[in-house]
Amino acid sequence: MAELFHQLESNDTRIAEEVKEKFHEQFKLVQDSWLLYGLYEYYMVSNSVRSMEIMVNIREPHYNYLFNKLSDTIKGSKLEPKVQALTLLGHILRKEPFWLYKITEHHLLKDLLKLLKTETDILLLLSSLLALVVLLPIVPSRMGQYLPEVFEIFSRLAAWNCSNPEKLVEEQMIHMQVALYALFQRLYGMYPCNFLAYLRNQYRSKEQMPIFVHTVKPMLDTVKMHPLLVTASKDKETTTERWKKMGAHDV
Repeated sequence: MAELFHQLESNDTRIAEEVKEKFHEQFKLVQDSWLLYGLYEYYMVSNSVRSMEIMVNIREPHYNYLFNKLSDTIKGSKLEPKVQALTLLGHILRKEPFWLYKITEHHLLKDLLKLLKTETDILLLLSSLLALVVLLPIVPSRMGQYLPEVFEIFSRLAAWNCSNPEKLVEEQMIHMQVALYALFQRLYGMYPCNFLAYLRNQYRSKEQMPIFVHTVKPMLDTVKMHPLLVTASKDKETTTERWKKMGAHDV
């Protein structure tokens, strides 16, 4: 394995591609987890882009092993491995392998949402928030059950955005605002009935009003009235029927 990993990083792209193909052939033959776990650990040590490219093209049952490793790392206590795991997850999301929808059936998604509900490190927050923003249009019909948690994340980060600017450098603050606005656009564009119902309930108290005025209202001011607010309902906009003919780019 050590020799294969060495050849994988060869400056000769032909050799690197041959090694990738060897790994793909092994993944077809091996059903146990050791091969994926070994490749994952190599990625964690080396940050190898080529190892990420191999893992994106794995098949059943190996993607489940990959979800397990990502989940275990995200739940860990060390910052750098978490960042690496979220970087790999982001790479997977951008490539959209055919098995990606299975993430909604794995506790990895719950662990990602939990991180967004509890984490305070700006780098982890941004990495996980952008992963969520990318994931939403990929599995729109499967996110209905998670919407309450996603809305909670939005309100938590809106409050965090309002109360923590002095603790962030200007560049970090801009990145957080852009990422939060991207989440707002996703939620308003995809689930307007559910999202506005949540916002009305969440920001009706005097305690929450400063957050609404500072962060949420400026976002609402940038969008027009969504037609689904007239033609749809909270239940209808989360049905499988609505999304089944749409790809992520359509959403």
